[in-house]
Amino acid sequence: MLIKKYDVFISYAIEDKADVAAPLAEKLKAKGVKVYFAGDELDIGDDIGNQIHSGLRKSKFGVVVLSPDYNRSWTLGEQFNLLDKEIQEKHLAIFPIWHKISYTEVLHNFPRLASRYGLSSTSGLDHIAEAISEKVVKWKRRKMVLALKRTGIVTVVLCMMTAATQISSKTEIRKLPLAPKKIISA
Repeated sequence: MLIKKYDVFISYAIEDKADVAAPLAEKLKAKGVKVYFAGDELDIGDDIGNQIHSGLRKSKFGVVVLSPDYNRSWTLGEQFNLLDKEIQEKHLAIFPIWHKISYTEVLHNFPRLASRYGLSSTSGLDHIAEAISEKVVKWKRRKMVLALKRTGIVTVVLCMMTAATQISSKTEIRKLPLAPKKIISA
C-alpha cells in the first residue's frame, strides 16, 4: 500500500501559477496542509512527467485550478489521473477552483467537473485555503478514527482543536484496558 506523503496535489496551468497556484500552495502550507506543488518539488534534471505522476499517486486530494489556460494535454492528463484516483480509491478526491472561467466554459471544456461544487478564485485565496484545509482535517480525523477502530483498543484521544487547525502534534493518545481489573479487598 502506498503511503500518502501529501494531502493535496495542485494541478494548474503555468499561466495561473503566480496568481493562484503558488499563493494558494503557501496559504495551505501555512495551515499545516502537506502540498505537492510542482514549483517546489521539481529539481533541475528531474523527469517532469515521472515526478508529477509520483506526486499525484502520493497525494490524497487534487486541487484543480480550472481556467481558460488549463485545457492542455499535461493538465488534462493530471485531471484524468485524479478522476481515475477517485474510482480506484472510492472517494471524491477533486476540489475544483474556478479562475477566470464561466460555468458554460467549464461545461464545454471540462464536462466531468461541471457538476462539482467548486470555489471561484474571486472568493479569495484565504477562503479557498480555509475550505480545503477543513476538508483535509475532516479526512484525517476520519482516518484516525477508522485506524483506532481497527486496532480494537479502547483509546482516549485528548486534543484541543479549533476550526481551521489540524490535529496538533501534542495530541495525547493513551491506551486503556478493555475491561476493568478486579479489585481484591483484604
